[in-house]
Amino acid sequence: MDRDYVCSGRRKSNMFDVHFMRTDHLNKELYEFLLSMGYHAAHLKFVPDLGKILPMGRGRRDDQNWGKYYTPSLKEFIRAKAWALFELFPEFDV
Repeated sequence: MDRDYVCSGRRKSNMFDVHFMRTDHLNKELYEFLLSMGYHAAHLKFVPDLGKILPMGRGRRDDQNWGKYYTPSLKEFIRAKAWALFELFPEFDV
């Protein structure tokens, strides 16, 4: 697997039929996916209203923004090492 194979789109012909969901929109995306798979809306109506499941029952504090942990040089390093992931999921390249 090289950069040309991934970036050209040829990789798509070798991928399984897979549906990715973002965890920050999981309830909504899971609901919509299950509807698209033929589940009845009446059986799924509880899914969008489920709350977040937080590790150890708590979330992050306001001052714990992920961005402050990454310097510009660390971001460059991660982009270089994980280029294929950013090609597959460009919305995470910030």
